[in-house]
Amino acid sequence: MEDTITKRLEKGAWNLGMRVVYILGKSCYVNRGEELLKWDFTLPFIISLLFPLIVYFPSGTTDADSRNKAFALFFAFIWIMGLLSAVNACLVGIYLDYLPVMSILLSEMLPICISAIAAKFVPFFLRTILVTLGVVYSLILAKRTFDGHVAQGRWLMVYQPIAFLYMTTGVLVLFNN
Repeated sequence: MEDTITKRLEKGAWNLGMRVVYILGKSCYVNRGEELLKWDFTLPFIISLLFPLIVYFPSGTTDADSRNKAFALFFAFIWIMGLLSAVNACLVGIYLDYLPVMSILLSEMLPICISAIAAKFVPFFLRTILVTLGVVYSLILAKRTFDGHVAQGRWLMVYQPIAFLYMTTGVLVLFNN
């Protein structure tokens, strides 16, 4: 019994690592994110846990109660905005189901998350550049992934909430470090 559980955990960790490499490497851009259409919520869940930890927990000047509230609010922000962006995309004219869209949206926040980790250790000017690059890369990945799945003439209506989600997350990361 333990062998199968261990093997499943190893396989899950391997798949998660390959998904991270796929998103951060140029494969996701070149292949228009086709691999992300095989969706799961493991990576989005890890990202949504990692973001608040990166942004709010290291500040030692605030008490634990306010850090816990900030963590919960940012965690909820990521999932609620992802939910609203995915529902909007599905209602406005994307040819994908709701759950894959939400999984893709939250998975493609990984470059912002990586830039947030790096931004912790640099001055504000370099932090701005790093976070901007992370947001732009996430936006480009979203555009490439959803390009062939959006109804004719509906791209702006689908993409606007996605851009708002990524840019707002970038601003929160930028000014809370």
